[in-house]
Amino acid sequence: MDRSRLTSRKQQLTNAVLPSGTEEAPLLRQGRAVVLLLLHDNDCAECTRYLDQVSGAAEEIDSWGADVAVAVRGAERSVAAPFRSYGDPEATLESTTGPTYPGVVIADQWGDMTLARSAGPQHDFPPITELVSEVRYLGTRCPECEGEWL
Repeated sequence: MDRSRLTSRKQQLTNAVLPSGTEEAPLLRQGRAVVLLLLHDNDCAECTRYLDQVSGAAEEIDSWGADVAVAVRGAERSVAAPFRSYGDPEATLESTTGPTYPGVVIADQWGDMTLARSAGPQHDFPPITELVSEVRYLGTRCPECEGEWL
């Protein structure tokens, strides 16, 4: 058996450069995890309600070293202030991350996805406590201690 089969490779969040405000910007920022909200429409009441719930936990998410970013499928630009927001006119993230819009992706500072979940047409988003728990875990883990020993 070759060594590559012994490692557990995680799915990577592509560091796509998407339209953001008046410019294009990458999803990942150096040294920061990201909670990426995939919203299917800027005007969707259910997506807006979830965005408001995440806003209530934004300070705690930030304190654990994670950013909140919002991508809107089909939109040239997103209007999800106060978070970093992106339009995803060609649904690039849907084809590269796994979950469909609407959904949530959490990735660590190296882009390894630790949570990727579609909310489906019923908008069954993960609870905010789960998002906070995940970024808390990412903020306290030690990648050097998790290194391979083989």
